Amino acid sequence: MPVLVNPLDSKMVLEFQTGIDDDGKAIVKKKSFARIKAELTNEDFYQLAAIISGLQQHMVNEIYRDDLMTLEQE
Repeated sequence: MPVLVNPLDSKMVLEFQTGIDDDGKAIVKKKSFARIKAELTNEDFYQLAAIISGLQQHMVNEIYRDDLMTLEQE
C-alpha cells in the first residue's frame, strides 16, 4: 500500500565548538531553531543555516536537519 507523507515542520540544529576542556577534548554546544518550513529544499535550508551561522559567535561544525512529518496509508 502506498504511504502518504505530510511534511509538518523542520528543525535546524547547529553544532559549535566553543572551546577545549582540560583533557584536550572539544567542548561542543548545539543550538536549535524550530518551525523551519518543511517545504524548503536542502539547498535553501543550507543557505538559511549559512546566514544564521554568520550571526553566531562561534564557528559552526555541523548542520543538522530534523524533519517532522505524518505518515498515512492511502
